[in-house]
Amino acid sequence: MRACNAPRCVRYFVKSHGRQEWCKPSCGNRARAARHYQRHNATAARDLPGS
Repeated sequence: MRACNAPRCVRYFVKSHGRQEWCKPSCGNRARAARHYQRHNATAARDLPGS
């Protein structure tokens, strides 16, 4: 049993593949979207004038 690595997911799942990190595809999509927005916001903050 493993805990799902997606943000705000509290589910556990049986790991059926070596690289499986999420309990379902929608959790994987949420995790990838969160990483994208985190990178995008970090880049945008760095590019602001005066920073």
